[in-house]
Amino acid sequence: MATSDARNEIKKRCPACHIELVTAGLVCPNDKTMLMAVKQDTNIGSTINGQYELIDELGKGGMSTVYKAKYLFNNEIVAFKVMNPELISDAQANKRFVLEGKTISSMHHPNLVRVYDLGVIDNTGQLFIAMEYINGISLSDLLKKLGPMDPIKAIKIFLQLCDALAVVHSNGIIHRDLKAGNIMVLNHHSDDIYVKLVDFGIAKLLPSADRPTMSLTQTGDVFGSPIYMSPEQCLGVSVDFRSDIYALGIVMFETLTGSVPIYGNTVVETMHLHVSAEPPRFNEINPNINLPMQIEQIVLKALNKMPANRFQTMLELKEALLKVDVSQLHDLRSKQVKTSSRLKIFSDVSVSEIPKEIVAEARISKQATKESLSAGDRVDKAAGKISSKLIIGLILLLLALGLVAYTIFK
Repeated sequence: MATSDARNEIKKRCPACHIELVTAGLVCPNDKTMLMAVKQDTNIGSTINGQYELIDELGKGGMSTVYKAKYLFNNEIVAFKVMNPELISDAQANKRFVLEGKTISSMHHPNLVRVYDLGVIDNTGQLFIAMEYINGISLSDLLKKLGPMDPIKAIKIFLQLCDALAVVHSNGIIHRDLKAGNIMVLNHHSDDIYVKLVDFGIAKLLPSADRPTMSLTQTGDVFGSPIYMSPEQCLGVSVDFRSDIYALGIVMFETLTGSVPIYGNTVVETMHLHVSAEPPRFNEINPNINLPMQIEQIVLKALNKMPANRFQTMLELKEALLKVDVSQLHDLRSKQVKTSSRLKIFSDVSVSEIPKEIVAEARISKQATKESLSAGDRVDKAAGKISSKLIIGLILLLLALGLVAYTIFK
């Protein structure tokens, strides 16, 4: 049976969360969505319009495939997003793809991915977007790899996302697919950590005086990743910027605890829980979480079921995050470092990488313990000597009394 399963294992992709894996299974282990077989990409190595050479596939979704490519004019590496061929005749999909390219190119912010080019592939008629290539790791993959993030770094990420989304919202755009997988993290090993927000494939451009018909959705449409969708998205009712605030609340909860707050066994159950179930407290998800209550209150406010009870703008959320007492977070980090360092010392691990003051403190403590034990040994030995002498004395006394009695009564 094991051999048969192994022969049936092929590369598959989940159309909901976009995870790719080699398996014989039929459904996604994350959200139970039916998996789709991934065909071998024959486009790798080809040249597009004499300008872009496709190097490798970075990811594939229901609407498009993203490649790592080289712009032949200056050999710059770019991310090359191509609409899937089966959608060429889909007018709505074409409008959405073009809207994505124009949406991103119209906005400029350090935490937003940049668009370089938008066009049509000559020999296939497929639309493409050439974008900034980000040499980082998605927040989703980073959390799977390392677990909950250091809260100081996490807040830096949240503030950057607030700034980026404030720009997005100021342009009348709702992202609608904000999730850990669409946040690329750079320099995650250092305190200079920063992020880039990507994938505006299902963004909604709100109508305005100069673009009354630009919205490509209507009430009743449901778009997004179920784990991050707001209650109003799940219900298919009208959404606004506060829907992105809810999604950011999910991202914040996941980043700080290592787990999303709301998750069902199926897509339908997950969406139902977003509408009906309150999110858990941090320590219900992870008992080891020890964060100031102020941070948890911010996250839970962002996750309020009622849009009117959430933060109303990204700037309002940013202001709340800026009021967090970072000194408490530094104290928590210091205690964690000190504890882990002591564990290293007493596990006979090399102390060359541990701060000198911690090593000195540990050595003093260790020496004091040795001295205490030595003093205890001396007391125990002295007590032992006294006890032995007392017993010998009693024995001699009894012998003497016995001898006296023998002499008297003889």
